[in-house]
Amino acid sequence: MNSRTGLWQLTKLTIQYCDTSYHSRGAREFVEKFVPTLKEKYSQIEFVVTQKKGRPACMEGFYRNGRNKPVGLHKQDAEWINERCMLLLHQWGGKNITHSGKRVRSETPSVQGMWTPFLNRE
Repeated sequence: MNSRTGLWQLTKLTIQYCDTSYHSRGAREFVEKFVPTLKEKYSQIEFVVTQKKGRPACMEGFYRNGRNKPVGLHKQDAEWINERCMLLLHQWGGKNITHSGKRVRSETPSVQGMWTPFLNRE
């Protein structure tokens, strides 16, 4: 549940895996062990499980604000997949932001003075 609005932001969680692939064994184990209990505990979220032959395992969360977040499950075990599922459940669906460096803060004011929109008007 999101503390901002009091609503669950995740509306749908899709899990897709290959039934015969060795690399999807963690996803198959997750579907067998964890998905039934998650469906009971989080009944307001739609869980969709599909099998696709020859496709790598993946999980995708769809949020109220229209965003979706895919997670690759290739060669991962069931516990790791469960942790990522909980992460998707408790996120609000915002954009992932990467900061490019440290923010610059200075105690001394600029020599040129503070910029204003009326600075260069004639």
